Amino acid sequence: QLADATPVASISTHLERGRTYRLGFVREAWAKIAEGLGIYTSNWPRGAFEHVTQLHKGGATLLLYDRRLSTIAPEAERIKPPPSLQMLAAPQGVNCDQHCSTKSLRCDKAWFDFVNDCSYLHANFPCQRGCGYEVGEDIPNFVSDQKHPMSGFCLITDAIPTCHNKHPSTSRLCACA
Repeated sequence: QLADATPVASISTHLERGRTYRLGFVREAWAKIAEGLGIYTSNWPRGAFEHVTQLHKGGATLLLYDRRLSTIAPEAERIKPPPSLQMLAAPQGVNCDQHCSTKSLRCDKAWFDFVNDCSYLHANFPCQRGCGYEVGEDIPNFVSDQKHPMSGFCLITDAIPTCHNKHPSTSRLCACA
């Protein structure tokens, strides 16, 4: 296991051939980790299964796991949602900062990983046409505008959602605490 103090840019120089290493990350830091490892940089690891990406580098194996969502994250490293986290359906065209504040709560973009899930959208919206994938910082959401071509769909994303984004045709699922 790599020490937390190991600079991301020098990870590959600290690897021992034939060993397996676990490296936890949060999605907001993924681009920096990918760059340090010399792999494709995106918002989310490509080819992940259950929030774990296996990578071979310099004869070593790296298991890169999401500290919020992966079941292999050690308990001491796991980031859990705040106990007060509420998934609240915002009215159409309203952002999560606004909606959470109406309940005397606040939104934090780090909590969206816990709500960006089709099952939670189905529990909060009708999702008559199912749940699909789109890219956008105003997602997770439900396309509630009946005139919009995607009306009736719930949407999840691998973009990093923000609390302040909104779309005039959608109702957001907000992460409030």
